[in-house]
Amino acid sequence: MHRTISMKIAYRGTAYSGWQIQPHRETVQGTVNRALSKILQEAVRTVGSSRTDAGVHARAQCVSFSCHNPIPAESLQRALNYVLPHDMHVFEVQERDALFSARYHARAKQYSFCIFNRAELEPMTADLGWRVAGGLNDQDMDLGAKTLVGTRCFRALQAAADKRTETVTTIYAARVRRLNDLVVFDVIGRNFLYHMVRNLAGSLIKVGVAEWTVAEFEDRINSGERTQMAMTAPAAGLHLIEVFYGARPFLWSESGDAFVKWLSDSLLGTQSRDLSSSID
Repeated sequence: MHRTISMKIAYRGTAYSGWQIQPHRETVQGTVNRALSKILQEAVRTVGSSRTDAGVHARAQCVSFSCHNPIPAESLQRALNYVLPHDMHVFEVQERDALFSARYHARAKQYSFCIFNRAELEPMTADLGWRVAGGLNDQDMDLGAKTLVGTRCFRALQAAADKRTETVTTIYAARVRRLNDLVVFDVIGRNFLYHMVRNLAGSLIKVGVAEWTVAEFEDRINSGERTQMAMTAPAAGLHLIEVFYGARPFLWSESGDAFVKWLSDSLLGTQSRDLSSSID
């Protein structure tokens, strides 16, 4: 019996060279494939909804694959969570139509970029965000983020390694919010260029420290020139929060909100932010 299965998996990307299999490197996809092949006793090739980079995390990476083993979905989920390392967890396994693809049937994705706006890092969560010590005007950053909504060319945010010629995409929602010492840039889009969200995060920092106005931020994006934008923010701050497969509207993920609150709460009781200027 031929089956198509999808699963929703969360992982801490710190120890991995990204999602996609690479020779002689430990990757999330390679780890998942080995676990599935061990459990199902057959070769398995997975497809991920997003090819996250080295060090990038996921709350809800969607993965699809085909197999013949008749193991029930609930039993497969339990077996995976027994076999997989502790920095991965499968939240959902379900049967899908034969032609379903986690990558090609995705309609939109939500990413969140986490910034620790404080003097010192909390060691237990240091790899889950980017430390920016010093004053950040999150309200201006939010205004900048909201200018992204709509369909336009985002060539100015395209990494040099991204060779695609089609650079027009749609952003459905974007915001910047503060929870104590945690500043979070959330964005929902149809698709994203390579390093696009990290390049946006780095450029929004320029708005937050008043080096750029909101109008200048928007003008620089519209220039189509990567040299007009700021640095690429570190991978550690980026989280794939949700992948959407249904019709619009695409709403902010409740699971993502819960994760951000947990991350903010983890900083409470440790040394708070100061106004010295420092970016790690």
